[in-house]
Amino acid sequence: MGSIAIARLSVIETLRRKEFYVVLVLIVGLAVWLHLIEIGSSGAGRFAKDVVMQVVWLASFALAVPLAARQLPQDVETKTVYILLARPMPRWQYVLGRAVGAITAAAICLCGFFVVLSVMLSLKGGSALADPTLWQAFALQLIALMLLSALAVFFSVFSTPAGAISFSFLTFAIMRYGAVSLLNMIGSTSGFIRHLLWPAYLLLPHFEFFNITQRFVHEWGPLRWDIFCGIISYGVLYSVVLIALSSLIFRKRWL
Repeated sequence: MGSIAIARLSVIETLRRKEFYVVLVLIVGLAVWLHLIEIGSSGAGRFAKDVVMQVVWLASFALAVPLAARQLPQDVETKTVYILLARPMPRWQYVLGRAVGAITAAAICLCGFFVVLSVMLSLKGGSALADPTLWQAFALQLIALMLLSALAVFFSVFSTPAGAISFSFLTFAIMRYGAVSLLNMIGSTSGFIRHLLWPAYLLLPHFEFFNITQRFVHEWGPLRWDIFCGIISYGVLYSVVLIALSSLIFRKRWL
């Protein structure tokens, strides 16, 4: 049993849990709401699209973090990890498999939401589906979902599931919605404090890079493809580093 088998096991376990059915209920609710509102070029239509897309993204993130944060601690608590590692299997393969499984399960949830969103946008006119900004936004949210899941796995190797969930959501909220304020705060400092805070700011995962919902809602046009690819590369590389660090810490951990 390798990483792929572990990932497949994680996806199956996740889809059997009640969270999957919560996603289905949310999708139905989203579909009903979209049927009842008018999504057009008016200010109200833009607001509705903005709210709906934010619901899609945030609901997926809200499901992804608990899924990823409980993978490793739950296996340790139930002793499942001993069975899996007795195959034998390197610990890094086990961590990689669990991380990939959590990311895949979360991505399935996001894709389900997005399919409903796409269908409803199509029924309201369909022109939005031809906008490359929509597909850029979706791709970037998939990468953000991967990064957030990897972050939750990283926190889970040295904290409880509740702690990992809290740390992940806190980091996500600060960097996605408060990065500019944080940058301004650092800019207002000086001397040693500024030299200390600036590297820390650069090392944090910049979730704000992945949110281009406003570009789609207000029809500002897609990102330049070199910028888009750069953001994708940043998210993938950061996720790989987090999973590698998680594997390293877990390998040193006494089970």
